[in-house]
Amino acid sequence: PNQTGAYTLAVAVNWSSELQQQERVITVTDQTATAYSANKDGEQQDQFGATDLVYLKVSAKNNTGTINITDAQLSRLTYEDGAAQNITLRAWPQLNASDINVSWAFNGSKQMIALNTPLRGGLYTAEIYVNNRSAKAKATFIYAPYELCAAAVDGLGQNPN
Repeated sequence: PNQTGAYTLAVAVNWSSELQQQERVITVTDQTATAYSANKDGEQQDQFGATDLVYLKVSAKNNTGTINITDAQLSRLTYEDGAAQNITLRAWPQLNASDINVSWAFNGSKQMIALNTPLRGGLYTAEIYVNNRSAKAKATFIYAPYELCAAAVDGLGQNPN
């Protein structure tokens, strides 16, 4: 719908003479949210190492312009294979990059979520709700826990050319 408000969605399915019906109320808002992975200063950064905190810069707007985000919730953190990661809410100063449990916090003045890096390296997708769940955004980041250096060689045990 192009008008904000509450709408009732009704669905009925009839299969082999068995009727199933369901109704849900859907609220349409004029807010949209965006998010991207960033460094502590809010500048875009896609890859993070083992000693880094991951920052997710969030913003929101409505029909009249940019709006302040009063609250944010990291609702889901998903690994590249689709596995959901366990996440815990903490206070901003309690976040620790070396913590083995994935924890997150929201800082309203910075308009950012921070989280410590997960244990497995790879691509992650974060789903974030803002302003009392009135808008949702997704951001991706790469966690690369190791620094590797590779070089081609011309034979087993040979020095690289």
